[in-house]
Amino acid sequence: FEETPDYDFLRGLFTKMLKDAGEVDDGVMDWMLPNHGKSREGSAVSNIDSQLDIEAAADIPAITEPNPMTPNSPSISSIHSQFTVVDVFQGQFNFDDDANPPWDDLEAVEENPGKNNLSTPFIRDPRYYFEDGNVILRVREVLFKVHASLLRAHSEDFFNKLRPSLQSEEPTAHRGVRDEDNIIINDIQPSQFRNLMKVIYCLPSNNVVLSRPATNDRQAIVGNFDCYLDIAILSRKFAMEDIQQWARKKLNKLLHKSGKVLSEEFDDFYEYIMPDEDNRLGDEDFKPQTMDCVPVASSYPAFRFMEAIHYAKAVSDNTLLYDTLGVLEYYCINPGHKIEFLLSFLRIADLRKTNPSVFGFLFLLILSRGKLAWVEKAFTRDDRAVLFSVQSFLSPLPAAIKEPIVIPLFTRPARANEFARILSENTECKDRCSEEIFLHWEKTFPAGYYHDVNSKEFSVSIKALTTLPLRRFNFTIRLGEVHCKQCSRKVQEQLDQDMQEVFARLAKYYNVCD
Repeated sequence: FEETPDYDFLRGLFTKMLKDAGEVDDGVMDWMLPNHGKSREGSAVSNIDSQLDIEAAADIPAITEPNPMTPNSPSISSIHSQFTVVDVFQGQFNFDDDANPPWDDLEAVEENPGKNNLSTPFIRDPRYYFEDGNVILRVREVLFKVHASLLRAHSEDFFNKLRPSLQSEEPTAHRGVRDEDNIIINDIQPSQFRNLMKVIYCLPSNNVVLSRPATNDRQAIVGNFDCYLDIAILSRKFAMEDIQQWARKKLNKLLHKSGKVLSEEFDDFYEYIMPDEDNRLGDEDFKPQTMDCVPVASSYPAFRFMEAIHYAKAVSDNTLLYDTLGVLEYYCINPGHKIEFLLSFLRIADLRKTNPSVFGFLFLLILSRGKLAWVEKAFTRDDRAVLFSVQSFLSPLPAAIKEPIVIPLFTRPARANEFARILSENTECKDRCSEEIFLHWEKTFPAGYYHDVNSKEFSVSIKALTTLPLRRFNFTIRLGEVHCKQCSRKVQEQLDQDMQEVFARLAKYYNVCD
């Protein structure tokens, strides 16, 4: 090329490049006319591009009103079965600034693809990049070519949620027509968006109930939790109310009925099954960031429980909140967890303020590990000062932690009528139900528990409190045998409320040395 350029080679190279980038052969390409290339006006190219955008937008089908969970999608012709990597050559043309779409400068748009100097490899999603789709969305480096009418059928505000300041009836007329002009969705992972698309499209290959490959039904519970949580969070984010109600109901049922199994199978699923899934294509890997040699909490898969807690609070669902708290606390009592794991969650910013019961329970678990654990290098000098000094304040457990508590967590009930004040006002079932519940309570909270929790020895009483999440699960299972669901639900709610209150009170002792 230094002496005599090989124009045949260049012609083939640039033809392929432009074709891959979605450009149309207008018969007068700059590289074909070297003597005229520099004089060609960028505005002319912009006009061609704008015309292509308008023509593509005209093909957007009208919005239909399908069933919220099973929208009709007659235009879907095929699904890609293999990954396709698209090298998007950006910065090819000298667009005039005035020709740029009006929402390019919004905060939601990370950058103007037309002004990048380097090519960026994007991955076309193997499941949800439809050839007959009419809007291209990008989550991280993965492209989804889907149908705008389906998205709007579930949420008229979908595109406004992506661009809050956009006041346009047809946002896809400006962006999302071609791979290089994709619409960026920030702050989520590709796998999360795929889970939402499973419900949007409801294709025959999508088994939303068993959304993950698993070796047994117990592990499938973890996959379902992961799927339902993603759908619930994203459907709320994009104002898809019907889908959110469905996912929230599924999440509630799973956590209440199978929370114990979810905790027990959680680590195995995320360690052995989840990494091998195609569904994780394009996701950001967990980064081993550390704070004083302690990994940040978000680097652990168990941070998903914190996301579920945040969601439950956002939608004001106390049942979902208490069930999720119970699952997280039961998960944390596993003695196999390293002390760094507990510390990483304890150090979540503002945790004691936003989730005092979680903070208090983590503090309780660290106390239960004993003095030998506290001298490990993961602890700061201030940490050790708190841990060693708090023993004198919690030996025995003070009345400020024990009272007032409605459910008998610290005083062994002598008679069944002690549960009567918790139950419904229906006197016909109150006596019968209180007797049933009393028998189940005695099996779950035997005399040995009360002996330990009231012990004057610090380590004994603290360890007794750490058994509460397991006892809660066992009691919940037994409550399922109570005939009156209204009464069993009332007792369950009271137990959850009082148990979390005890942990929240413990959180106040963290800075006792101050």
